[in-house]
Amino acid sequence: MLSRKTQYAVGGEGGDKDAVSAQKEASWTKLVEGYADAIDSWDEFPLFSKEWVAMIDSIGYIAGVATMEAKAPEAANEEGTLWEREEMCLRLILEHHKSSLLLNLIQQTKEHQRTFALNPIAVEADIKVTRHDKAFLANHLRSAEQNIGALMGCLLRVREALQTCDLSLLFSHAKEVFTFAVAHQKSVVAAEKDKIPESSQESLLLTYLASLGRHLEDLPEDTVSNLLVRNEVAKLVARHICANRAVLAPHRVFDGCVFLSSVMGSEEFLTHPEEFVDDTTRAQVVQINETFLTGHLASGDAALRSGVSNLILCASKWK
Repeated sequence: MLSRKTQYAVGGEGGDKDAVSAQKEASWTKLVEGYADAIDSWDEFPLFSKEWVAMIDSIGYIAGVATMEAKAPEAANEEGTLWEREEMCLRLILEHHKSSLLLNLIQQTKEHQRTFALNPIAVEADIKVTRHDKAFLANHLRSAEQNIGALMGCLLRVREALQTCDLSLLFSHAKEVFTFAVAHQKSVVAAEKDKIPESSQESLLLTYLASLGRHLEDLPEDTVSNLLVRNEVAKLVARHICANRAVLAPHRVFDGCVFLSSVMGSEEFLTHPEEFVDDTTRAQVVQINETFLTGHLASGDAALRSGVSNLILCASKWK
C-alpha cells in the first residue's frame, strides 16, 4: 500500500503536479471522512438487529483497511507515535473512543457463542426473539468474532491503544475464553479442520497478550500485575497451551510463550512469583519448554529465543 507521501509524489511537473496533488488530497480527505463516519456510527446495538449486522460488516471493512495500513513501511516504525504513522483507521478508532466498545462487542459475542454451545433453551429463545434460524445466528456470531478479532489484533499491536485499553475487561475476557477452551475443547475446534480457527479468540488472544507483554514497560506495572493476578491470566495461558497445543497454530502457541516470558521478567513476578503461578503452572511451563519450545527454537534463531528467555530460565529452575 502506497503512503500518502508516495502517492502525492506521482504526477507531472509544475501546475500539473500541484493539480494532481490537490486532487489526491481531496480524495484522501473524503476517504478519511468516510472511515470516520463509519467508525463513529458503531454503538451497542441489540445483538442480531439490522443495525448490529451492518456494524459488524462495517467493522470487517475497517479491519481490512487497518490490516493493509499495518503493512505500510511507516507502520513498522515503533519509535514514533501512532499519529506519526500512516495508520489512519487505528487513529480514528482511538480518537472516537471505540476501543472499549470493540472489547465489549467481542466479549458479548463470545458469551453468546458459549451459550450456543451449552444452552439449547437459550438458543431457542434467541430464534424466537430475532425470527432468524440457528444457522443465521451462528454464522453472524462467527463473522462478528472474525471481524472484531481482526481489528482488535491491529489495534492491540500499537502502544497507544494498549495504554488506553480497558485492561480489566481484556483480562476478564481472556479468563472466560481460556477457561472455556480448556473445559470444552470440542466446542472451540472447527470440525472440518480439527483445529482451533486462526480467527477465533482462543487463538488471537494469545497474540494480543504477546503484544501486551512486549509493551509492559509502557504500561503501569502495578495495575497490570494486579489485574493479571486477579484474573489468573498466566495460569490460564499455560493451561490453555498444554490442553490445546495440538489444535493451535504453532505461532499462536509461541505468542503465548512470549507473553508468559514477559510476565516472568517483570519486577512484580520476580518479587512475588507465587502470586502469578502455582505448582501446576510451574509443571506446565516445564512441559511447554520441553515439548514445544525446544523443537520450535531448534533453528537457533537468537531473536526468537530472546523473546522467551525468561520462560526458558524459569523452566530450567522448576524442572
